Amino acid sequence: MPELPEVETIVNDLNNIILNKKIKKIDILLFKIVRGANSNFVSWSRN
Repeated sequence: MPELPEVETIVNDLNNIILNKKIKKIDILLFKIVRGANSNFVSWSRN
């Protein structure tokens, strides 16, 4: 398990790259691991 400073570094780096960006596409390879994956989410994510 990573230590908190390492996690904070990753969070800060990602915030600089992806903050205020829009997700255009996602690929879910194993739907059973998506918590609360209802039919609306599944149909949206496949488009």
